[in-house]
Amino acid sequence: MSLWFMFNISNRPSVAAISILGLDKFLLINGIVGLSISVIGFIVANYIWGTDIAAILAFFSCAILSQIVLLIKVYLISKRSDKQLFA
Repeated sequence: MSLWFMFNISNRPSVAAISILGLDKFLLINGIVGLSISVIGFIVANYIWGTDIAAILAFFSCAILSQIVLLIKVYLISKRSDKQLFA
């Protein structure tokens, strides 16, 4: 869970840059897909292993992957935007 908090804190600048880069729609889709995958991971892990710790680990692992996708997307778009600005 602390790893998820670390990604959540490091994700703040990316979320702040989303409106500037025009990625609001991507943020909405990423949030919906990330939550859906996290809940499905929670249910599947609970069904397969039958422990609450495995279910929580699966939930936070999927949430971390969603945040990593968001970080990478914002980084790539901002890098492309910088190239266009200074070209």
